Order: sequence, then structure tokens, then C-alpha cells
Amino acid sequence: MEEISAEKIEKLEELKLEKLIERLDNKKIEELAELIDQLPSINEMVKTLLQLKESGVLDTLVELSYLIKAFRDMLNDEAVANLATTISSAIDSLKLLQVLARSLSS
Repeated sequence: MEEISAEKIEKLEELKLEKLIERLDNKKIEELAELIDQLPSINEMVKTLLQLKESGVLDTLVELSYLIKAFRDMLNDEAVANLATTISSAIDSLKLLQVLARSLSS
């Protein structure tokens, strides 16, 4: 098997870099500049996330968010059920009013 020379590796890296540069337009360059400006904050957030992960707090927060979503979904389902009950009661009341109106007009 032929070993790849350092020169060939360098040439391949240059081609990859050229292809990457060709894909950049002004908007992407501006976004990259903004990202570079935010690197200190991003690094700090990553460190904090790693601490949360290592301590188990991140897993607890994720589980709590699922629990909150489940409660929210239950409340929404309950609200829909209550609305359906209210509409059903209103329809029953209208039917009763129609029956009363007929019996009074007779």
C-alpha cells in the first residue's frame, strides 16, 4: 500500500479549503464574523452546560421540561373537553327551549 506523502495531504487540504471558500458569500462571511465575536460567550455557555451535565442537573431539567409539557397538554385536553361539555349543554338547553316554546304556543 502506497503511503500518502505530506505534499499530497497538503494539496488535498488546500482543495478542501478552496471548495469551502467558494461556498462563502457575503452573508455567510458576516454570520461567521458574528459567530467569532460571540465565541467567548459560547465557550462560557458550553462550560456551564458541561457542569450541568456532569452534576446531573441538565438531565433533571430535561425531565422536568417533559413533565411540564405533559401537564400543559393535559390542561389543553381538559380545556377542550370542558368546551365540548359546555357546547353540548348549550345545545341541550336550546332543544329544551324549543320544546318549551312549542308547548307554550300550542
